[in-house]
Amino acid sequence: MATSVLGVDISLPVIMSPTGVQAVHPDGEVAVARAAAAGGTAIGLSNFASRSVEDVVEANPNTFFQMYWTGDRDVMVQRMARARAAGAKGLIATLDWSFSMGRDWGSPEIPEKIDFASALKLAPEVVRRPRWAWEFAKEGNIPDLTAPNLAAPGEDKGPTFFAAYYEWMTTTPPTREDVEWMAKEWGGPFMLKGVCRIDDAKRARDLGVSAISVSNHGGNNLDGTPAPIRVLPGIADAVGDDIEVLMDGGIRRGSDVVKALALGARGDDRPRLPVGPRRQRPGRGRKCPGHPAQRHRLRSARHGPLLDRRAQPGRPRHSRGLRPQAGRVGSLSWAC
Repeated sequence: MATSVLGVDISLPVIMSPTGVQAVHPDGEVAVARAAAAGGTAIGLSNFASRSVEDVVEANPNTFFQMYWTGDRDVMVQRMARARAAGAKGLIATLDWSFSMGRDWGSPEIPEKIDFASALKLAPEVVRRPRWAWEFAKEGNIPDLTAPNLAAPGEDKGPTFFAAYYEWMTTTPPTREDVEWMAKEWGGPFMLKGVCRIDDAKRARDLGVSAISVSNHGGNNLDGTPAPIRVLPGIADAVGDDIEVLMDGGIRRGSDVVKALALGARGDDRPRLPVGPRRQRPGRGRKCPGHPAQRHRLRSARHGPLLDRRAQPGRPRHSRGLRPQAGRVGSLSWAC
């Protein structure tokens, strides 16, 4: 089951996908990092995270830092330098996020900050979740709705989530030359997330990236795009021998990993295919960032059908389109 992603050895084919704004738990992303470390795997940290990259790397040295293309190049250089200095093992550049005025389920309400007015408005929700409120009461604080990894040098606090969102909205989308510059500027393992076309996968390979993640950002804004599992086979066939091919979205258990491997996981003697769900439905799984809940998710993946001898490569005979490739156990990225 052991494999590697972006040069990091992990004990099971599961990594934690970067997911921002996890201030719904007192420890936020640090709790996820601890769970990943306990499971022997890595975590991707969003630059919209509620905890600093320094805190998360301290909890789990196997941390990949994720960035959107936001701000000018000088700002991005500063943010990459901070992540590198903190000890991040790789960089994930996310390009599969787009602005949407509405979603089928809508978006969960996130206030600009927790002040008296927002506390009063959200009080009915808090009253219905006394255990959640008690977790924060024990810590003696309230959710901090800022993005510390976007703080300018010398600033104690980062911008609020909506200020960070505005910066992203007002930044011109990157070109292929910008992606190439970003990979060279980072100077280490670099993953490009959001590839859903064969021609884009080939361009990414030619730009010198270490890995690509086949993803449509969970379909939360791009709900008209094909599911990643549908476009994975063609992409893996096109570039899977040259760079690491990862997939994000639609995975709930170990058997889903086997399906993804059968549909195109490629590699050398240690193939790399992270796959996983983006988010839970609003209102569900609020303990998700907590350490015990995340460890349970990792156990579900570790002890699922992937470990069953009947599901191992070569057992039993499958149709041509569903037979896992011999010796190939990939990776699964898992987010709340």
